[in-house]
Amino acid sequence: HMNSNTRREQSKVLVHEIKKINNKGLPQIICGDFNEGPSKDVREVINHSGLKMIDPWITLNLPEEGSHHKFDGNNQSNERIDWILCSQHFTPKKIKLVKDHIDGKFPSDHFPVITELEINL
Repeated sequence: HMNSNTRREQSKVLVHEIKKINNKGLPQIICGDFNEGPSKDVREVINHSGLKMIDPWITLNLPEEGSHHKFDGNNQSNERIDWILCSQHFTPKKIKLVKDHIDGKFPSDHFPVITELEINL
């Protein structure tokens, strides 16, 4: 995950497995820690895969925010490395990073990403 080429190759495996599992074009959602921002290689592989995935963050025209914060709640980078992507079966309604904490203690070193999607029937 630390090496850009490794992430790129892993994303090719992800795309291959998604296509194998979902060969009927059913609605799909992909989410996770991709260890790089949405303008880098992993997203390029997904964007050029034919999966036609939507990034609700971009669709809703939100400014980029850093999602990794090393348990302190501070991330000066605007690199959102945690994404939710969905197929065109969905219309994004909301998406955000959850920055909740108790007395400065965070449950993770990443802010969780949550979204509200409407399925297009």
